[in-house]
Amino acid sequence: MEETFWTKVSIFVEDPYDRRLRTHKLSGRLHELWSFSVSYDIRVVFSFVESGRVIFEDIGDHDTVY
Repeated sequence: MEETFWTKVSIFVEDPYDRRLRTHKLSGRLHELWSFSVSYDIRVVFSFVESGRVIFEDIGDHDTVY
């Protein structure tokens, strides 16, 4: 899983909206955050803080991070 995570982070660095990541804006109480998929159930929740910079807020399975 760690190798898959770093592969996805590399893709994210090149293009945070790459279709392979399934990046999407969250809603509800997490409406200020975004998410991308590492695997079927593992997500990275993040926020854009300024141009070219993000903060990974949470990493885990779907039910844990949402």
